[in-house]
Formats: sequence, structure tokens, C-alpha cells
Amino acid sequence: MIWVIDIKGSPYLLSNMQRDIKYLFDSQHLFSLDEGAQSLQLLCNYKTSFLYQAGEIREKWTTSKVVLGELKFNKANSEVFFYDYIGEKKWLEEKVRETAIEEAENERLQKLKTLTAKIGLHWKKDYNCYGLAKELALLSRPDTEQLNVLIKMDGHHHQKPLLCHYISRYRAITPEYKTNFIEFLLGQDKIRLKVNDKDPKGAGALVELYVNLDLGPKQYKLIPLLFGKGYQLTAYDRSFLLEHPELYEDRPEIELLKLGYYNNLGAGAQDQVRPNLKYLLFIESALQSKIIGSNVKSWVQLMMPILSGYRQYWSYTKTVMKVTGLDRIIAQVDVQGTIHKKIALYQLEDTEQDQDFYHVLYQLYPEIFLR
Repeated sequence: MIWVIDIKGSPYLLSNMQRDIKYLFDSQHLFSLDEGAQSLQLLCNYKTSFLYQAGEIREKWTTSKVVLGELKFNKANSEVFFYDYIGEKKWLEEKVRETAIEEAENERLQKLKTLTAKIGLHWKKDYNCYGLAKELALLSRPDTEQLNVLIKMDGHHHQKPLLCHYISRYRAITPEYKTNFIEFLLGQDKIRLKVNDKDPKGAGALVELYVNLDLGPKQYKLIPLLFGKGYQLTAYDRSFLLEHPELYEDRPEIELLKLGYYNNLGAGAQDQVRPNLKYLLFIESALQSKIIGSNVKSWVQLMMPILSGYRQYWSYTKTVMKVTGLDRIIAQVDVQGTIHKKIALYQLEDTEQDQDFYHVLYQLYPEIFLR
């Protein structure tokens, strides 16, 4: 059935019945007779959709003269129409959606390119990278993936891995009390780094950190961060450091032990080494039955700062002494009972113990703490 109504004026000016007829069908067509035509011809008033601006879809009424053969029939709802209002509107909506997605993607890529340029500027000018690290921390996973495509930190520069290149070329232009570019690279988890890549000689990122004197004041931070990224200590590293003791403050034996601790700990635990180094060297001393990392001459003297400075580790200290046999050695040499007096003085048996440090100890000394 085709509803043919008498539209005297604009299709906007309809009677209630005519408006009901318009909304009977999705296409919202209004048909009337073309009284001036020589044969049967209809005047079809129908809505068309068009893009206005900024993705906004608007509609307007259009009138066409049509004959019956030009009409289409929708079997689903028994509707007769001339212009596919629904189909065209859906097509426009899809086009608007696709355009919005494309524009959003272009905007996202532009922001990442701007961020890449910003990273490069921080490198060249030695700016404080603290804010830059905060900015990267907010990146989504897709943005992180795209940023790594743009930065390409997995490449080489004159046969030197890019991370090694940046470490070796870093120069401290501005004051050191800041997050410098190397600390920024090693301290965030958004930029993927190949920390174990080496140059043709076998030197890697660790050696570069020692060699670059501009990074000397930051070594205490940068080296643990590097191992936290998964760096693995090599025979080349050990040999190089033994040959160049002038590049670090501790004695070679202590420096290599410290690096071994960093190397053997899981990611995130490296920051436990420096504040507890004296205690770890006490364990190593007990294990090797010789005093390491201290100038004292006796085991009693070695135990004094351990008992007073690491009271929260007393339960671990007892385990170390028992497993290594240090308790028997002390029983022989501590003829004045100095250690027992200190245990009583510090009330070590009643002191609350640190349970969290165990996860460090069992990784470094499983032979003692995983028995």
C-alpha cells in the first residue's frame, strides 16, 4: 500500500494524521499526486542525510518526481520507498565513525612523534628526565608498542648496541642532582632495551657505565637499575674490572661480590644490596671462614657492628653462625663473652625480626637459607 496524501505546502507543515503516516515507515517518505503530469506520476518528499561539519550529520527534505517503476519495495516491512534513507544514513554514520577513528589515530601518532622528539631533546640537552619518566608511565600498551617502533632502541650505532652508545656518549651538561638520561632509560619499563647486547670486543652496558666518568656519581643507582633490567654478568666484565680497579672505589673482591649479588637477585630486589652490603659481606666472610670487606682483625670485632646495626636480622645471623660453624669459632676466641653480653644488652632475642629480607637471602645464599 502506498499512502498518497495531499501536501499543500512544506513537508514540515503536516497535519497530525499526515505526520502519523510519515512515521509509519522507516524511510519517512511522503507521496502526493503530481497533478500537472500527463500520466501517473508522484511527487515524493523524502529526507536525505548529509555531512555538515566536524562529523555532524544533518537532514533535509528533498522533492523528486517519480513513477511507480522507480520505487523500491522492502519485503521485511512492506514498505515502498524511493530513497534509501536508512541505508544512506547508516553509511554516513559509518563514514563519520571511520573518519573519527582515523583522526584519533593520526592525533595519537602525532603525540607519540612529539614525545619521541622530546626524548631526543632531553638526551641532547641533558635535561632532567624526571617529568619525562612520569609522562611515559601513563602510556597505554598500544602507545608503548608504537613508541618503541619510533625509537628503535634495539639497533646499533657503528657496531655498538644503542644502549651502550648512549651510555658512552652521555655528557653531564647540567648539575648532577637530577634524573639524567641514562637513569631515565634504565629506570622505566616502557622503552624496551637489549641490555645484554655487546660490541665486537665483548664489552656491554656494564663496562660502559664504569668507563664513562660523567656517570661516576650515579653509578650507585645506575648499576642496580641495569641488573634490574635483566643484565647478566659476564667473564669479560669480571676480567675488565680486575684490570681497571681505578674505575671504582671498593676493592676488586668487594666490587665483584657486589655485582654478583645484583646479578643473582630477581628484578626489583637489587636496591636491597647497597644498604645491606656490610651484612652480606659478613655472611660471605662466615661462608669462606675469612674476614672480607673489613679491616678488623678478629671475628669478635667483626660481629660488633653486625649485632648493633642489624638487630632486625638476628634470627638470620644465628642461622649463618650455626650453618657455617662460625658459632664454634667464636666460642673459642671470645673468651671474655663479649658477644653474649652484647646479645643481652641489645635484647636481640626479643627484637622484632625483619621477615621480608629472607627473599633476598635465599636467592643469594641458598646453601644457608634453603636447607
